[in-house]
Amino acid sequence: MSASPAARNVDPPRLAPVAASQLANLAASTVTGQTTVDPMRAKIIAALASPSGGVPPAAQSAPPSEAIARFVELEIEARQCDDLETLRFAVVNSTRKLAAFDLSFLIEPVVTGGWTMSRASSVSKHDVNAPLPRAIALWLAHPDHANLLQRGEARRANLDQEAADWGLQTQPFAHPHAIWLPLKARDGRNLAALLALKKDIWLPQDIALLLPLAGAYGHAWEALLPKRADRLARAGTYVSKAKLALTLGVAAVLAAFVPLPISVLAPSEVVAAEPGLVTAPIDGVIGNILAAPGTWVEKDTVIVQFVDVKLRNDLEVASRNADVAKARYFNVVQAATANQKDMEDLATSKAEFDVANAELQYASALLSRSEIRASKAGLLIYSAKSDWLGKPVVTGERLMEIGDPDNAEIKIELPVSDAIALEAGGHVSLFLDGDPMTAVSGTISRINYRPAPAPGQQLVYRVYSKFDQGQVQRIGTRGIARVSGGQVPLWFYLLRRPMAAVRQWIGR
Repeated sequence: MSASPAARNVDPPRLAPVAASQLANLAASTVTGQTTVDPMRAKIIAALASPSGGVPPAAQSAPPSEAIARFVELEIEARQCDDLETLRFAVVNSTRKLAAFDLSFLIEPVVTGGWTMSRASSVSKHDVNAPLPRAIALWLAHPDHANLLQRGEARRANLDQEAADWGLQTQPFAHPHAIWLPLKARDGRNLAALLALKKDIWLPQDIALLLPLAGAYGHAWEALLPKRADRLARAGTYVSKAKLALTLGVAAVLAAFVPLPISVLAPSEVVAAEPGLVTAPIDGVIGNILAAPGTWVEKDTVIVQFVDVKLRNDLEVASRNADVAKARYFNVVQAATANQKDMEDLATSKAEFDVANAELQYASALLSRSEIRASKAGLLIYSAKSDWLGKPVVTGERLMEIGDPDNAEIKIELPVSDAIALEAGGHVSLFLDGDPMTAVSGTISRINYRPAPAPGQQLVYRVYSKFDQGQVQRIGTRGIARVSGGQVPLWFYLLRRPMAAVRQWIGR
């Protein structure tokens, strides 16, 4: 991000006397321990300026006037940011104008505790699974380190040394010297933190300006926070992880017993409520169907014709056999009056004549059944003519139905795995395939208590529902029905399927 116009108009030469004087006073007070800044900042600066820092002789800081000018430029840039995203970018990228470092990361706290890496310098998006971010995440999450960070104090660290002391499984850091600069709100809350890394040891002169710059960043951050987010952040400071976990656990236990209406979805079809069944009266082959599917037929109308060639031949043969038996019988009757032997054949001839008549009547009855007539008036319901023409059927096989379009119901095929406790009078909502956004309501009328195989070889319970007043749909339409049961606890609503799966697995 480029500097703001106000920052670019700062005249470094005019600031030189003031900058030199301020930096000299700050450095002198740091060495003598008589600083006039707040005690916490004096303590941090004194610690960072200790001889143990081992500042290399070749490491030189920028001239005081130039450093002060950069500080003012960065502070103006931070206060002119329009949103938090812009400020985050400025914190990790623009800060190196004041103190040269190799790379930096912006670390933000999470509500449940701990820290997360949100931004990295010089890149628009960082990979949290890269070796360096993963190593820093381990460093941040260590228990000994968490207490130090929660205090909200700036600290200087050697990452290699602390990783070795804490037993972290990390590779050596290419930039081991780090400084942790917290960005705080006015009430002391930790809003974020800047983690800056470099190969060389940090100079006290750089840190003396980074500390107040972090305060400016925190002030700008707090100003850009949304009101609701600010309230949540404040609440997070008063809620510990243990209290939050306890509260969520109690809420989950209480919510588990909240009653909810249970319901399931199942395929359904609109069928005739009291259909007239058309079944095969004889064993034979269907020769013709005289009415198309969905046609209105009147009672006693011929609707199906069987192939009757064999039936007619059988009737003709039976008729001839009956004539032969009749003639033989009369011959025996006439001869019986003159011959005692013929009197003995009279009973046999009479029996043969009766058998021939019975076969003739049977053949005639079979031929009369070669045509099926409608048992009632209504719509003829079956799949298609091509499915039945030329097909051999057996006696009693179901061929089609005759239904009343004004007397329809919903047939629901409820899979056994989705079976719930249902009762007559329960509510049903039907969503037709042709109009899936509109629900057609109905009421359960009867339920089959034994499952039966569906066309897909799946065991289902068949549930029948009547339409509510004025919502009868066309017979044959299909859709998805939502069948509602009673009230159940939330835990049962959520765990019903897993428990059923476990029960079936254990019962094997």
